[in-house]
Amino acid sequence: MAENRMLRKLKYRLLGEQKECAEQLLHQQLFLLGRDIESRHGNLLTTYGCLRQASKMHSIPSYYSYSLSKSRRICFRNFGVFVCDDLIGSIYVPRKDFVPRLLRSNRLELVPWLPRQVPPSRLPRSPEDRTTTATLLHRFADWCYHYEEWVQSNYGRRFRTGQLVRFKLRSNEVWKWNMVEGWQTVLDWLKN
Repeated sequence: MAENRMLRKLKYRLLGEQKECAEQLLHQQLFLLGRDIESRHGNLLTTYGCLRQASKMHSIPSYYSYSLSKSRRICFRNFGVFVCDDLIGSIYVPRKDFVPRLLRSNRLELVPWLPRQVPPSRLPRSPEDRTTTATLLHRFADWCYHYEEWVQSNYGRRFRTGQLVRFKLRSNEVWKWNMVEGWQTVLDWLKN
């Protein structure tokens, strides 16, 4: 009961400067996950527990998924993130637009290989939609926070800083916090 009240208080979207920061953080996170796959320490995503699904076409990158439970998972594509819960619903968060969209089906049977294959989706409308979206968005931000905490604790802050320098050089963008602090900030924004 207390958990349900807490979930109803979560934000299902961010606006203004918070949204811009979250967009930049998501864009940066997906860049870093790509670097983690090719890390000199091995594939950090699989070490953390993600499953790799290879494409049959060489021009399309693999995707990774992380199982939160039997019916809950997060799927990472280079163009966005899918957060799925077979019982309450699924959302898609595009890489360059931190606006979560509800998928029509609770179950994401096939993860799209290309952006044009993203299943039909819509913005949340009802209070129930907003609660579902907020819950799934919070799970995603929480996963990122814990993953980045794990990376930092196992490979050091310097490891991540080196990758962030590459991100800055490649995209001309700068993130003012480290990743753990960034995701903690997003979690705080979603709670207030």
